Amino acid sequence: MDNSINALLGIPKSVCDWDYLDTSFPPIKTPRFMTEFPPNDPMRELIMKSMPKMEYHWMMGREIPVMSEEKGIGQFRSPTWRWINQAYPLETSRLVENWDSSYPFLQTDLGGGYWLQSGAMKPDTLRTDTDRAFYLCFLYQKKSAADRADGTRRLAKFIRHLAKMPKCPYEVVYLRPTGEEMLNKYSPHLQALKYKHTFHTTDQLKKIYERVLKAKKTKMKDGLVAGGFYYRSELFQPTDPKKHKTKFPWPNLLASA
Repeated sequence: MDNSINALLGIPKSVCDWDYLDTSFPPIKTPRFMTEFPPNDPMRELIMKSMPKMEYHWMMGREIPVMSEEKGIGQFRSPTWRWINQAYPLETSRLVENWDSSYPFLQTDLGGGYWLQSGAMKPDTLRTDTDRAFYLCFLYQKKSAADRADGTRRLAKFIRHLAKMPKCPYEVVYLRPTGEEMLNKYSPHLQALKYKHTFHTTDQLKKIYERVLKAKKTKMKDGLVAGGFYYRSELFQPTDPKKHKTKFPWPNLLASA
């Protein structure tokens, strides 16, 4: 008999899995009558258009204090998040787009009101089924936090901590410098985070990351409509790297432009 929280609430583990700290995302359930039609069915699209419009919004989930596993609060599914939690508090969350679409995130509290959305992701698809590349998605400071100018330095400290992970599987930490003009155009959904705007341009961020994160432009395109290339942080130098049996799948991410 399944006595898990998921079973008791009728939430499938593909949505969230409360057996583990790092997959305890806040649930969202698509209305039952919509699930009777496949995703691309015209009837489903018609129903979506008739539903009340839903604005992007964030659902905060579970707060995960530092060293939660050691304190007996719960267990991690991912060794990466177990390691990160040795030094940083975490929080699960979900960005809700509409009645039918949402995106789970595990955020890291870097201190000073700064939060980082990051994780293992394939640079060509941004799918999470990899342990070879770690993506720094979005660094932001909450509006309620006191003004500070040390967010990138806190990010550098995070990268150094990740590099000390035992049997670290990652071969690269990468990012996409995205200034205010790009965020306004391609990421209006992030406004739901109520983050503090810095008004840095993409070019300004590139210079900051090059200086503080030792970021290098790679030969791999980042996939944005406007073009551009990923950057990798050369601060990331694993002290105990895992040996992989296959070649790195994205050699252009390791090559400097």
